[in-house]
Amino acid sequence: MRGNVPEDMLLREASLYMTGKLLKDFLCPDLDFYGCEDDFFDWIWKLVCECHEKGFRIKADVLTCPDFSAGKSFVEFSDGSCAKKSPVTEEELKDYFYYRHICCRERKPDHGIAGGMLLLEKLQGDLGKCAEIYFYAATTLMCHNVFGQSMAAKKCSVQENPLLCLLLLSEALEPLHLCEENADWNNAQKFLRAVQVEKQGDSLIVTVDPEIIPFELYTEKLVTTAKKTGIRVSVGQKSNNIHIRV
Repeated sequence: MRGNVPEDMLLREASLYMTGKLLKDFLCPDLDFYGCEDDFFDWIWKLVCECHEKGFRIKADVLTCPDFSAGKSFVEFSDGSCAKKSPVTEEELKDYFYYRHICCRERKPDHGIAGGMLLLEKLQGDLGKCAEIYFYAATTLMCHNVFGQSMAAKKCSVQENPLLCLLLLSEALEPLHLCEENADWNNAQKFLRAVQVEKQGDSLIVTVDPEIIPFELYTEKLVTTAKKTGIRVSVGQKSNNIHIRV
């Protein structure tokens, strides 16, 4: 444990961050936010990964339904494209918030909503010209579960919303989410070594060791996520590998 942060949370945060870095280099390597310093996207991604993991440990009784309506409706990127601040409406987010808090059997807060609110708290104060980007990051984190799990009809692409697609795909590809709670470093190393990623032309080849990670369990979320983000995924059951194409 470093400070008050549990080791398993630090490991998953680092693994999610590095998975996203690999995916961004594959999907949109030169993309950054318009008008910001170089590599500002990387800084935002680091904050998203940190708050994503901390969101798992926030208790329901300290959360109130977030204000999802502030800010502009979009952010601009260095290639001239724009992304909506959220593909989820304020009403849809509120419905999901109350479902997780009241109707869901576990009555456990959604880690995305909790993490997004934590990100907003960390960034209180004058954020200058980057305020809209921070808000975009926080709302992306808040809505990624309700978009990824509960809205079969809604889709997005890397071009339309790169941060959301990056988070959804990284969460599905990162192997430590299958590792049991309170994983120590030795156990984490075993899971990380069980997934090998190699770039071949316009594809990423992901090979999984089925003796450590059940192949069908690993690919299920990845295939579902790929359908929502427009990424082409083909699964080789006999070879235990996955081809990911833009």
